[in-house]
Amino acid sequence: MLFWLIAVVFVWWPDSTVKLANFFGIGRGSDLVLYVSLVVIFYLLFRLSVKLELVNRYLTKVTRERSVLEALERDSSTPFGRSE
Repeated sequence: MLFWLIAVVFVWWPDSTVKLANFFGIGRGSDLVLYVSLVVIFYLLFRLSVKLELVNRYLTKVTRERSVLEALERDSSTPFGRSE
């Protein structure tokens, strides 16, 4: 919601990007928008990679637990707990 509010402000008052850019020492407002967009994209890609790593670890954990349970079930179903 905040993103769209900021976008509306910048569309209705395009000089606001120039004033904000000059405040940060950037020459043009469009350059400021580009720089901010790149920072936001890199941040989102970082967050996405962190989430994917967490999902990968969780999937590995679940797979290992399931493999151990299946191995235990297989061993308990054979006589004397061993397969020969």
